[in-house]
Amino acid sequence: MKKSFYLLMALLLISSVSAGFIVVRPGSASQESEEELFVKINNINSEDDLDEVQTSLYIPDMDYYLPSPTFDVDDHEAYTVRYFLDTNVESGCYPVRVALMGDDVRKVKWTWLCIN
Repeated sequence: MKKSFYLLMALLLISSVSAGFIVVRPGSASQESEEELFVKINNINSEDDLDEVQTSLYIPDMDYYLPSPTFDVDDHEAYTVRYFLDTNVESGCYPVRVALMGDDVRKVKWTWLCIN
């Protein structure tokens, strides 16, 4: 049985000059027990580039820690990271930490991942 998931909060705002905001949205299933999750970094309201930054997802209740490779985001541009999650777990809502890390920025926001 394919499980689907929903994010209760699809938009995570980050108050920073370096990173305008992070958008988290569900994608389509690639396998029966995997789902895609997209994290989009928008570098708006900034005159600076984000060099060698990295995102990570941490889902404590599912024992997941998924870091991305490092990447650059020029000023007034965006970058999207795709994560694949094994959703073959019990139904319920799980807290998710989305982090943006680099030399000039470190921001963390939490949201919920609900699996039906």
